[in-house]
Amino acid sequence: MSQTARFSSLGGALLALCVALSGCAARTDVYGGGSTPSQYTHIFITAQQIWFNTSASAGVDDSGWAKFTLTSPMTFDLVTDSNGTLGEIADDLHLTAGTYNSILIIPVPSESTQTAASATALGATYNLEADYVDSSGTTHAVPLIVPNPEKGIVIPASQALTVPFGSIGLGTTTSGTTSTAATGTTSTTSTTSTNSTSASSISSTSTTQRVSFASNFDGNRDLHMFTYPAGGTNTGVMLSSNPSSSNLATTGAISGTLTLTSLTNITAISDRVAIQASAETLSADGSHHVIVATAPVQTDGTFTIYPLPSNSSTATNYDVVIHGPNIATIIIKSVPATTSSPSTSASSSTTNTATAGSPVSIGTFIPRQSVSSSGTTTTSTTFTASVNPTTSASLPPGAAVVFYQTLPASGEVPYAIDEIGIDPLNLNLTGEALSGATIDVGTYTSSGSTITVTAATPVEAQGVYKVGATAPLYNDSALSSTYQVSASKPAVSLPTLTPAAGSSTVSFTANVSSSGAYDQGELIVSHNGAVVGTASLASVLKGGTLTVSGLPGGGDAKYYLSAIVWNSGSPGYALAGTGSFKYESFANPVDLSGGNVSDVAITIE
Repeated sequence: MSQTARFSSLGGALLALCVALSGCAARTDVYGGGSTPSQYTHIFITAQQIWFNTSASAGVDDSGWAKFTLTSPMTFDLVTDSNGTLGEIADDLHLTAGTYNSILIIPVPSESTQTAASATALGATYNLEADYVDSSGTTHAVPLIVPNPEKGIVIPASQALTVPFGSIGLGTTTSGTTSTAATGTTSTTSTTSTNSTSASSISSTSTTQRVSFASNFDGNRDLHMFTYPAGGTNTGVMLSSNPSSSNLATTGAISGTLTLTSLTNITAISDRVAIQASAETLSADGSHHVIVATAPVQTDGTFTIYPLPSNSSTATNYDVVIHGPNIATIIIKSVPATTSSPSTSASSSTTNTATAGSPVSIGTFIPRQSVSSSGTTTTSTTFTASVNPTTSASLPPGAAVVFYQTLPASGEVPYAIDEIGIDPLNLNLTGEALSGATIDVGTYTSSGSTITVTAATPVEAQGVYKVGATAPLYNDSALSSTYQVSASKPAVSLPTLTPAAGSSTVSFTANVSSSGAYDQGELIVSHNGAVVGTASLASVLKGGTLTVSGLPGGGDAKYYLSAIVWNSGSPGYALAGTGSFKYESFANPVDLSGGNVSDVAITIE
């Protein structure tokens, strides 16, 4: 389905000529997908605009964006658009040839008066929606809180997004017969055009390359369940986006299969189990491993991690970590993500798809149950972990907690075994389930070949982890000392995260006015779609001042504000007609690049 677009030129005589003749830039398609923890059955995101920028650090208010408004909003689902398949957001965009380093998605807010047809077709009630299963097995559908959706989600490129030059036609191109050859990332579209002269017509054929970009969301890190009021039983879901974009021509995929028949206590929700496979690389400083992309394991035991940045000359190697609370972790080292073109197809729904082509296979494994032996007794060892804020140190609300273990060999550094976003209102994590078993380790040889694994006790000891945290605009935290994860141990507290790029922390003071209709609420501070700060509004909803401190300052410190508010007597979702909970967004940014600000005005309607 072709998307009509409004084009913003990047300038230059040649580029202007390209636009005038409508033929020298490749046609661009954009797909979306990701991964989520197994308790989610759907995460719907509905897009209405797609922007592109050549700068890797572009913010929504910066110049240089090439902006496209979709003819009709398009909805993708981070649950179904995963495991090697991506959902289409836009196709056939006439993006000027060049190199881009940022994509921006403007979603349709949940608060919009009408749910988009594409969302309704996928079964969504809201344009932005989170469906999850609670501990009792009950499914809930709630609006997905995306901070300042009108300002969009900025998605930096993991590698340059290159749109090549195509052919330039001669004269006016009229409608002709179009056929698409190949289904890969770079395909050719042959268009017959008629170029009129005063005496005759000349039939000529021009070829236009087709490129496909993808925006990938890591829901394990970026989806944040929260409870409200503090310690309450009401649950919401917030997206603090830290996604990445890639050119599918420079990506690969890794697949594998688990034999699940011998496992017990493996809960299936929809078509997934509580086991995931993550592709990891070393951090920039080489001190630990970081997760690049994750895939959920399906009920048939299969998984495909995609898209993974790579290159055609020498494939990028990843270590694959297969993990879940009820199995012994499996680590397969040095797996190459060989680049291959995806296949594209029309879906029976409103969304077309791109599927990983020729994934590198690590074969089939039989995971061990997470158990330990004491004499003649074998017991299950699934432990729980909690992270609490302290008066001296608390995590930023958009942070994710990461649990690490280290293999017992020279030169090894900790692997990320599990990663989960914290509660952005209460700044804590409770009851995360982790394996207490040893680790099975093997090394990749060739695609599909049998890999021998051997059991290894992590350096930290069996059932023992180090704990760290990561957050947008902050450096990764140092890792905690070893932490025994079990119900009988106290919650771990992490060191304060420091702002990235050596920036100092800054604050702002807001003068809050309100209609007085609400008695509870939270102010949300965001940057490019990521949550950076939160603060309780309860004490100022009848008017007053509120100071938010500890925010990263410096040249990129432009923040937007929004709020969630409710009445304690009816905290259900107003959109669902069950209560007073609603979301509000404020138009004016707070610019802290020059230091603290004290004259911010907020009006709660």
